[in-house]
Parts: sequence; C-alpha cells; structure tokens
Amino acid sequence: FGGNPGGFGNQGKSPVGRS
Repeated sequence: FGGNPGGFGNQGKSPVGRS
C-alpha cells in the first residue's frame, strides 16, 4: 500500500506515502 511501490502508511492517498 501507499502511493508508490514500497510506500507504507497512506493507502493510495499520497503520491509517496510512508517508506
């Protein structure tokens, strides 16, 4: 999940999320 591969935290909401 996350905005990008390897991004954790924000499920597709953010373009980066948490890595």
